Amino acid sequence: MKNFTRLTLATTDSPQDCQLLGAVMLGKVNLHAAELTVTVADIEELDRAALKGRYDVSKVSCAIYSRIQRDYELLDTGAALDDRQGPLVIARDGLTRATLRGARLLAPGPATAAAELFKRWAPPGVTLEHRRSEEIAPALASGEFDGAVVAHAGHCQGFSQGLRVLADLGDWWRAETGLPVPVGCYVIRRHLHERFAEHLEQLMRCALRLAEKGDEEIAGYVHAHAATMDDDAIRQYLALHINSFTRNLGRRGRQAIAALGEAAGGAA
Repeated sequence: MKNFTRLTLATTDSPQDCQLLGAVMLGKVNLHAAELTVTVADIEELDRAALKGRYDVSKVSCAIYSRIQRDYELLDTGAALDDRQGPLVIARDGLTRATLRGARLLAPGPATAAAELFKRWAPPGVTLEHRRSEEIAPALASGEFDGAVVAHAGHCQGFSQGLRVLADLGDWWRAETGLPVPVGCYVIRRHLHERFAEHLEQLMRCALRLAEKGDEEIAGYVHAHAATMDDDAIRQYLALHINSFTRNLGRRGRQAIAALGEAAGGAA
C-alpha cells in the first residue's frame, strides 16, 4: 500500500502485557493504520532502549517518563497503576524501618517503581542491589541479603522462612501523595502521536476486551509466559495491574506518573 507506515512496538512478556496484547500477538486483532513490528523484551531493556529512542511505541517504567518526555508522549491505554496495593518491603524478623541502616536488600531494576519508592522511604545507609524479579527469592535463600523490595504480593512465592512484610510502599505513597502507584505505561514518539495514538489505544482496548471475555487462546498465551507463577498469582497480578487506568490513564494517572518522576529526580 502506498505510504503505508511501519511502526515498531516494544512490550514485555509480563502477565499484564500478555493479557493486554495477547490478541495482537496471536493475530486476532490488527492495527489497520500501520504495520506493527513487535519486539518482546525485559522491562529494564525497554527502559534503556527508550532512553536511546529506539522504538516508536514502547512499554516503559513510569519512573523514567520524565527523562524521555521530550521525545515521547504517554498513551492513554495500557498503563499499570496500582490503587490498592504497592511494592512490598520484605525483611528478616527483627528488622524495622529504623534499623535498616547498614542492611543489604534486593530490588528489581533501578528504574522500577519498587526501587524508586524504596529509595524515598528507606533511611540512609541501606545498600540496594538489583536483580530481575524472578531471581530475588533464590538470591534471598543464599542468606547474603537482609530482605528485598518486591513489586507485589505475587512475587512473595518461594521466599525463605524468617522473612516478613515490613511495609507496603503503596500505602506509604498514597498517604504521601493521594495518588496510585505508577508502575508501567506505554509511550509513543511525539511526532507520531497525532496520527497514530488513537488507533493504537483502540487496538489495545479491543485486544483487552477479547482477553477479558475469556478467549482460551489468549489465556493460554498469558499462562505460557508466566511459567513461574501459579494460577492464583496470575489472577492476583492481573487484578492489581489491569484496572480503569489501563483503559484510560486520565488526569489522575498522569499526575501519578509526574509525581513519581519528581520523586525519582529528588532521590537521584
